[in-house]
Amino acid sequence: MVIDVSAQSMAIYQDGSPIANCALAHPLSAIDDVNNWLGHSNYVADVDLSGTFDEFRIYSAALTASELNASFVAGPDASL
Repeated sequence: MVIDVSAQSMAIYQDGSPIANCALAHPLSAIDDVNNWLGHSNYVADVDLSGTFDEFRIYSAALTASELNASFVAGPDASL
């Protein structure tokens, strides 16, 4: 997922290709980020993910579509 605050947009990519996008309806500062989990839900009835994460990256700026594609092509543990 790419959140571009300056363009007020969100986009979802899979394997380096865009699959969905929409306008950013609320600023990221509006998110109450007290629960920062990967593979765990806020809902008690949901089970935790029974899998593993191969890779998870956070960047300080929105990547362009070509940068995301280059990152996918470069493979895991590669830096841009």
